[in-house]
Amino acid sequence: MTPRQLLESLIAIPSLTPGDAGCLDILENLLQQNNFKTQILETNNLRSLYATHGTEHPNICFSGHVDVVPPGPLEAWHTDPFQLIESDGNIYGRGTADMKSGVAAMTIAAINYVSQNPNHPGTVSLLFTSDEEDSSRFGTPYCLDQIHPKLTAALVGEPTSINHLGDEFKVGRRGSLNGILTFTGKQGHTAYAHLALNPIHQVLPFLTELSQIIWDNGHGPFPPTTLQIANLNSGVGTFNVTPGELKVQFNVRNNPASPHEKVIQTVEELLHKHNLHPAVTWDDSAQGFLTENQHLQTTLSQAIQKHTSQIPKPSTSGGTSDARFFALNNIPVIEFGPINATIHAANESIPSADLDPLTSIYQTFLRNYLENPNS
Repeated sequence: MTPRQLLESLIAIPSLTPGDAGCLDILENLLQQNNFKTQILETNNLRSLYATHGTEHPNICFSGHVDVVPPGPLEAWHTDPFQLIESDGNIYGRGTADMKSGVAAMTIAAINYVSQNPNHPGTVSLLFTSDEEDSSRFGTPYCLDQIHPKLTAALVGEPTSINHLGDEFKVGRRGSLNGILTFTGKQGHTAYAHLALNPIHQVLPFLTELSQIIWDNGHGPFPPTTLQIANLNSGVGTFNVTPGELKVQFNVRNNPASPHEKVIQTVEELLHKHNLHPAVTWDDSAQGFLTENQHLQTTLSQAIQKHTSQIPKPSTSGGTSDARFFALNNIPVIEFGPINATIHAANESIPSADLDPLTSIYQTFLRNYLENPNS
């Protein structure tokens, strides 16, 4: 089976998050046919697939997810989002970039490698989950608790390339912290504002100062920490009623120079400065990480350069991914995959010419990592 044929089968399945809708059955059957041992790991009615070939150390794992975000309005698509269509040099379909191309390429790369090297050193493993686009609670973190012995290292096939296949790969991610502040005032008539207490007016100076904080100037390969106010909810929807409550939701993307504890302390001190006493809820949604394993990075970089004209840039930009769970388990992890320009958008696509070299990059990486463990 070619990467294109496997991708076509996966795209045809509307595996809307959370769930695999049968994608994992296709992958499991294919891997079993090629002498991989497979295991379905299930919790909370969500399935993941773990497959291995070999039993020795080191165990290098290809990882990804088969769930996809909804396509949105179908009229915004030029093609059927659940049919792989080639047009104008691109292949279209929901999940082509994020991340069924990565899953297909990693699967075929692993199969090709073990078929050519049946007595290869180490262990080739694959871990595919089905809730990455949802809570991520019942996929990778659950599976890593079940997998024994522990993985040696991992490559997550998230779409990391920006303009050309191979121009970037991820060596880390910023953390993510959500905050909800609920301010209580007193609802009233706008004509009798002196009898009411408008929480919006009370909070505006605080919000202005909060939005202008310079948290840090970056940290190593990480960009500066940022805070974005995402939602302001207040009022009853008419012009003549002052609100009785204001809810502020914000998100922080932080690097190691501004850990979550520092951010929380800064926000609480600013609230005290402005004599504000809201109900506060914090959601520590993702811890940041940085992989400094040079063997992993060099092996991937050399594979990319062999199959493309790119000299890849290690990066920590972008949002969170399941790679953080490997890092939390002290498993060195990097991320590499196709161009991410259309992820989660209508007409999601990747260049048609990128799928085969992506597969070759994964296969070369796998061979060099296992056969040159100390280089």
